Amino acid sequence: MTDLQTGLKQLNFDGDYFLVAHSLGGNYAMKFISNAPDKVKGAVFIDIVSPYFMTAQRATQTKQSFMDSLASIKKESIGFYCPA
Repeated sequence: MTDLQTGLKQLNFDGDYFLVAHSLGGNYAMKFISNAPDKVKGAVFIDIVSPYFMTAQRATQTKQSFMDSLASIKKESIGFYCPA
């Protein structure tokens, strides 16, 4: 969210937004829309994971299923994970 806002400011973009989101990006898009509803004129959501889908139990199961490959996911997903 903050990266998107920062990027738009650095590009001096002050127009209206139309967002396209896929998968987990849907959560970020929904949050962005809730923070700037007057600036977002539309959105397309493609196979998103909504908050209704990702319960605490489902999140725990998903995390456990990716635990073995989490280190490589973090390494290969530049920009998605920030080094601590």
